[in-house]
Amino acid sequence: MISHQVSPVVITGVGVVSPIGIGKQAFWKSLVEARSGVGPLKSVPSSRLPS
Repeated sequence: MISHQVSPVVITGVGVVSPIGIGKQAFWKSLVEARSGVGPLKSVPSSRLPS
């Protein structure tokens, strides 16, 4: 028989961390302004990546 151990879970709040905003106000403002979180890859060379 399989034993399942239950661990307590505590939720202390809800927040947003995304490319278009950190925090609910910045995120919501970006959504309303239709900002995109997608852009060119700049942190690594992409010339050898398949497209």
